Amino acid sequence: MSRKSWHSQQQGHIRLEGKRPSDGPPRKISPAPKAALEEGILQLLASAAEMQQHQDLDSALQLYQAAMEKVRENGLNRKRLFTGTNKKPPPLSSRTPLEWCLHVGDIASAICLPGSPNAALTELRTTVSLERVEQVLDAGADVEHRIGPYGRTLLLQEAAEGRHASVRLALDRGASVHCMDDNGDTALALSLSYQKPQADLIVADLLEAGADLNTRNG
Repeated sequence: MSRKSWHSQQQGHIRLEGKRPSDGPPRKISPAPKAALEEGILQLLASAAEMQQHQDLDSALQLYQAAMEKVRENGLNRKRLFTGTNKKPPPLSSRTPLEWCLHVGDIASAICLPGSPNAALTELRTTVSLERVEQVLDAGADVEHRIGPYGRTLLLQEAAEGRHASVRLALDRGASVHCMDDNGDTALALSLSYQKPQADLIVADLLEAGADLNTRNG
């Protein structure tokens, strides 16, 4: 029997293993479970922190950006992944991603994680050194951005906390002494009300910058 005649007789009777009929339903690809997605993101964050420890900041930034993109794409809880050290893989078991960024001075990644310079300033607030706050301002954060409770700016927040150096920084960056928080309090009013140890220095600087005792609050 010729090869041609054998093929004609057997056509339709031989089926290759693993070949799906063309008219069959397409296979559905199930999305990755949430736990698996979060584990993958934590590994990206851990790898980024390791890169930072070796001063490979460009690679760290790329990994942080990839992690942030996955969080956005899948609608995951950013706070759960980026805060706290409990049950996190090393080196995240000792510092959070943001803490690693600040520890090594990686301001680009510190801004990438919250999403913008203003968001970074809000998240960092007064939990870091003055040098780091300066770097975030240098990166484009608005000194008048509301970062604290009651809609307080950096100047208002630092005046309330009695941090003279931070108040000087805010004033040097052009913060308005006439700005008020949601309660109608100015930096001068907050400094006089809370009477922190450096209040006298802060009040003197605010008055020199143009604060008015007659309009110390709303």
